[in-house]
Amino acid sequence: MNFNFWPDSDDSVAPDTHPAYFKIAGATEDRIQFFSSAYFAESEFEIARLISADAYKGDLLFLSGQASRDMPSSAHKVPQEIPFEANQRLETVYEVTRFDANNIEIRSDAPIDTGFWLMYSDVWHPDWHATVGSSPAKIYRANLAYKAVYVPKGERSVRFTFAPRYRSAVLKFLGLNSALWFGGLFWMALLIFRGKIDRHGSASHRR
Repeated sequence: MNFNFWPDSDDSVAPDTHPAYFKIAGATEDRIQFFSSAYFAESEFEIARLISADAYKGDLLFLSGQASRDMPSSAHKVPQEIPFEANQRLETVYEVTRFDANNIEIRSDAPIDTGFWLMYSDVWHPDWHATVGSSPAKIYRANLAYKAVYVPKGERSVRFTFAPRYRSAVLKFLGLNSALWFGGLFWMALLIFRGKIDRHGSASHRR
């Protein structure tokens, strides 16, 4: 995978030469990060340009896509004048209540009287799903490579689950296959029990 996100640089320039790289990647900050606001950019090229700007300090959250009408007031379209000097991070205590290869559950002590954005510095993939509280939530691609969700007012818990779309189809196929084999064996056993098939598997005929 080409990790050269700097559109105006040559291939010899690594992303970790930018001072904000380690912060948004969760190296110098926790991998779970909180923000009061987020900016939506219509293209990943635009986000690459923004996070590679010299003035970017890693304290703003950029999301791929467009802010919808039902988004909170903390979601904004990227303005012409980016407030790179602003720090929109939230310092809050959180606890990881579950973690394995396909799941992570996070409970935060962020203020519940306002909503906030939670970014997890783990690679974004379309087969990740999120639940905020007890409701499904949309996962946004954050800062090109990671994932973020909006946590509305009154909620504290977030769960990310990796569930490949093909997995349910495979499980259904395996279940059907097992049921057919079980049904066939049951039918054979029933015929043997009734004496219609001998022990060698050939049909027996009574005279």
